[in-house]
Amino acid sequence: MSKLPDPKINIQTKNGKQQKKKLASLPKSSVTNKLVQHQTMKNPGNDYEEALYWRSPSVESTITPNRSTFRELWRRALPFLVSILGAILVGLVLGFSVLSIFSDKFKYSDRTIDSHLYLPPKKEQSIIKNQSSSHELSTIYLLQAGHYRNQQGAIQKARKLHIKGLSAVISSRTPYRVYVSVTNNEQKAREYVKLFQSKGIQVYPVNWHLANEKPSVPPSVQISLRKSNQIWNQLVNLQTNQSFSDKKSLKNSFFDLESSIQDQTRSLTMIQKEPLVEMLESLRDVLFKDGSVAQMQEELIRYIIAYKQFLSTT
Repeated sequence: MSKLPDPKINIQTKNGKQQKKKLASLPKSSVTNKLVQHQTMKNPGNDYEEALYWRSPSVESTITPNRSTFRELWRRALPFLVSILGAILVGLVLGFSVLSIFSDKFKYSDRTIDSHLYLPPKKEQSIIKNQSSSHELSTIYLLQAGHYRNQQGAIQKARKLHIKGLSAVISSRTPYRVYVSVTNNEQKAREYVKLFQSKGIQVYPVNWHLANEKPSVPPSVQISLRKSNQIWNQLVNLQTNQSFSDKKSLKNSFFDLESSIQDQTRSLTMIQKEPLVEMLESLRDVLFKDGSVAQMQEELIRYIIAYKQFLSTT
């Protein structure tokens, strides 16, 4: 086989003369690779060229959007969006609060230190008046099992009732009356009469009208009396169901009453203080002693007897 001539190229020198130089000194592998690459770039229809062209980073960045850029923008804008939404919510809450202050009616309380400076409308005055009157005692129905000139006869009657598990309270003055129950409801009084008659005990109701009897005491004492009577009324309502299990809610009211009335009794006479102390002791025994229903009824009877005695001293 004949030997191929060495490839030569023309090189332009400084003197303007062309000089041929052999390429034999270059490695064949390098020459071959360069020739293949040169031919490939000249032929755009080649598949290998298309793969290189579409995988170029510069071309990809111009066609496909960069997701990292959007994530960075969203990360920077998120705190501003949260701040704007928070400011809107705070503004709405404050706005509605201001509107509610100017739109709601003024709520009057007669327990504030400056309550005498405010005169409520006529409608509110009637409501307050009805509330205060509901705290007062109007008509009381006492069930009496007999009355005796001799105290010993009343004591014997009370013992017989106690043996049967019933309540019995003897009045402190002659004639000595024996009371077995008390209520503030006429219908309940009739039911109690039938109940005692079914047990073979003859009783009859005695009505005490206390609505028009106003004690001549300072206004602060009158307020305490209304609170005391309110507690008594609620205990009587619990007695109707033959259960005092809900009396826990009244204990706080009694604590407030007891703490306020201690200073108010200084303006009262000794004759007035005695029945008032008896009233408080009766309420305390009902609220804090775990006695039977009959014992609780006896304390409620003692309260109303002491209250009527207090009215007679003023």
